[in-house]
Amino acid sequence: MSKTYHYTEDDYEQNKAAAIDEALRKVHELNSRPLLEANIQLTEWMQNGIDVTYKDPKGLLKSDHIRLIDFSQTENNTFHAINQWTVVNGKTPKRADIVVFLNGLPISVIELKSPSREITNSEEAHQQLLNYMLLQPTRNSKPRWHDARNA
Repeated sequence: MSKTYHYTEDDYEQNKAAAIDEALRKVHELNSRPLLEANIQLTEWMQNGIDVTYKDPKGLLKSDHIRLIDFSQTENNTFHAINQWTVVNGKTPKRADIVVFLNGLPISVIELKSPSREITNSEEAHQQLLNYMLLQPTRNSKPRWHDARNA
């Protein structure tokens, strides 16, 4: 005999929150993977969404598909450009001039160079971006993540 479960609006909201929390857990878990592998996976999830499994308020396992970006209604997304965003990896702080976030996810790093400095050129900016790529997050990293849910 199967049981019938009745779900309320509050149950729906709890399910939605549990599914989002599981998607965020998966995204944060990428920090433990090699940079290239993590970037490939995050790009896939940003384009196609994440399949998640979670427990509902009744304790039943549920599955859902969470879209990190709303491509059909772009006004539902949040965009932020953060000036002087810092990541501390152990004792090594790295500060990017501008980091662009889409729904709380960093999607672009921009390095600015002063045109008034004679020795500065685009090669220097490119080298600085390559140096950021070498700084892979570790368990001791303390990125100053921007969480779009709290924006």
